[in-house]
Amino acid sequence: MADRCGDQRLFGMLQQNLGMLADIRGNPAAALAHYSVGLRTFEATNDLEPLCWLLNNLGVLHASEQRY
Repeated sequence: MADRCGDQRLFGMLQQNLGMLADIRGNPAAALAHYSVGLRTFEATNDLEPLCWLLNNLGVLHASEQRY
């Protein structure tokens, strides 16, 4: 709904939160997919504050997967 309403920040935040949930549930592939969509959304809108939060979560995911 957020995407259809044009609220890109909300859409990106939802993707980030879905990525966090997927990571907690032990599904790193789904987490990476959600984070990637959120990352593209924040980059496209140049929304730097949530972009930093998402990059932090992405870094935590890569570290937990030992993908240095």
